[in-house]
Amino acid sequence: MKTATKIKQMEIFIGDAILYKLSEETRYTHPVDGPRATLYVVVSSVTTRGTGIPETYMFPTNSEGDVITFLEMAGSEKNTLSHEKVLTENQGWTILEGDYKEVVTEDTSTVIDSEESPLVSLLLSSKILRKKP
Repeated sequence: MKTATKIKQMEIFIGDAILYKLSEETRYTHPVDGPRATLYVVVSSVTTRGTGIPETYMFPTNSEGDVITFLEMAGSEKNTLSHEKVLTENQGWTILEGDYKEVVTEDTSTVIDSEESPLVSLLLSSKILRKKP
């Protein structure tokens, strides 16, 4: 049985984003390095600002939850906010709770001190991150 164990909530994302550890590697395409595999993914569900369209996307990460590429992985889907749909129905993973504890906050965007990279600038402009006041 393929399993996806919840590790932690990812506070860097707006919406509901959780880091999962997979029981076996899953493939993705890196924009520079081509086909790769990972044991860790973040599944992020959010209703996009402006369009109001719900989406749940899966991104490859390392064990700490650092996203390797923001090109969504196979199984990602618009018009749903369901991690179960993306992981279970679309990819065949059984979700396990593990030691995961949900963190509830009013503002789920991450506060940062400075714009250190083009990626951070992009995330700021899309309102996934926000600057410290």
